Amino acid sequence: GGSETIGIAGSFQEGTFTATGPDSGTAMLDGDRIHYAGLEPVTDTTSAPIKTVNATLLDDVITVDGGLGLTDPITVNSGGTFENHTISQPDELLYINADDGDDTINFNLLIWETGLLIDGGGGTDTIDVTGRAVGMSLIQFADGSAALLGGTDYVLVRNAENFTGFEATLTETGIPSWLEQGPGAI
Repeated sequence: GGSETIGIAGSFQEGTFTATGPDSGTAMLDGDRIHYAGLEPVTDTTSAPIKTVNATLLDDVITVDGGLGLTDPITVNSGGTFENHTISQPDELLYINADDGDDTINFNLLIWETGLLIDGGGGTDTIDVTGRAVGMSLIQFADGSAALLGGTDYVLVRNAENFTGFEATLTETGIPSWLEQGPGAI
């Protein structure tokens, strides 16, 4: 019984947390690897410019959430396919990699300070914002990437095919060639 946890602290250049199952995975901190199994939550309080959370190769339901303070930790939870992660915000970028599988990423986070990148990985992936207390807008770019916009905050997205719950969607189809379609001679 009880809750077996792992808490990670210290200063590093990069931290990568990779789930391999419901209660197992690895933490890679500047090249030093920690394997864990039989744990419940993973709590990271490290300081690092860049952090990555890698989900499993399965069909994950991932929820990204956090507290109401600008620098509160960000939680990356699953519907049981991997251990819940509470990550202190990195100085520059939090990269959430859904990896393979047909994943659903529920983006419920309201306030954050770090840069965010969500990568759906392989499979057919869905970004869902219906659980957010405040609406978001979506810009889909011609290269297949997207931006989730909420007030002055944004999240970059790659490799996601479906988007649900957005108040508005703008689809960018490319920039016209100014030589062919630009202003005439002056």
